Amino acid sequence: MSILNNAVAAIQVGVEDYENGEPNRLLSSMRNVVSGLLLLYKEMLHRLSPDYDKDLLLKQNLKPVQQSGEIVFKGIGKNTVDVHTIKTRFKDFGIEFEKDKDVMLRSIIELRNNIEHYYTDVKPIEIEQLLAKAFVLIHDFTSRVLKEDPGKLFGEECWSTMLFVSDVYDSQTKLCQDSFQNVNWKYETVKESLCELNCSQCNSDLIQAINEGDELPDIHLRCASCSHEFLFADILVECVTEYMDMISHAFFMDSGESPNTECLECGEATYIFHEGCCVNCGYTLEYTECAVCGNDLSIDEQHFNGLCSYHDYVASKDD
Repeated sequence: MSILNNAVAAIQVGVEDYENGEPNRLLSSMRNVVSGLLLLYKEMLHRLSPDYDKDLLLKQNLKPVQQSGEIVFKGIGKNTVDVHTIKTRFKDFGIEFEKDKDVMLRSIIELRNNIEHYYTDVKPIEIEQLLAKAFVLIHDFTSRVLKEDPGKLFGEECWSTMLFVSDVYDSQTKLCQDSFQNVNWKYETVKESLCELNCSQCNSDLIQAINEGDELPDIHLRCASCSHEFLFADILVECVTEYMDMISHAFFMDSGESPNTECLECGEATYIFHEGCCVNCGYTLEYTECAVCGNDLSIDEQHFNGLCSYHDYVASKDD
């Protein structure tokens, strides 16, 4: 069977398991659907591979070799691409994951790995939402990247189920996101970090703001899945630090600097340089310019009492 046929078969079996609804069948559905999704990604790498080796880009490790007087690449070893390598190779070919889709994929793989390797006591609602996200990604990738008709590819019955589940999830997600527009998050970084927002009780990412007009830090939230209510302030640090961890590598590659650091006031890694403050406690720099040379002072130079590191050194030598 081809990679595409294997992907379709895995997803069809996964949807059948989902429709059954029993807990064990939900676990089976998760395994099959995620496996099928990853096979769809590998199908695209197969299509992008050169004619001399259509499985080339499926190999985790590549090396250049000389063949008939030309330099070509050859796959080394038996290991195939992991998710990180798939995303990297897609980027090399101009296939980008939109931010929300990238977050979805990351959460799917994380929960799948936890279920497979760490624990199996996962609530059905978590698996159902994981599957809804997977269906959204399957729809997007099949039609946008593979240029296939999902109805024809998966069969109308299977596709109707996926479409219904993903539409419901999209609808709930929109309601939650719309509720976020009615509160004041104060900082753009905090608003961006909402992609890391999950319920502490059921792990759902379908979180709503309860009251219009709430303002950071007193923003009241409710989980749309289990109705658990909590304050955003209780999970702000976790959300922001996870978000900054997610973007830090790309940020460093672009600028050569870290986007955040530990706050001198609260000790959390929530001092965001482009915000000019700590988004957790509101701390701002006490000293912004060197009293001698007028150069901007960094957060690391705050303990020099208004001097830059050089002029603090000079002052200490004079003493």
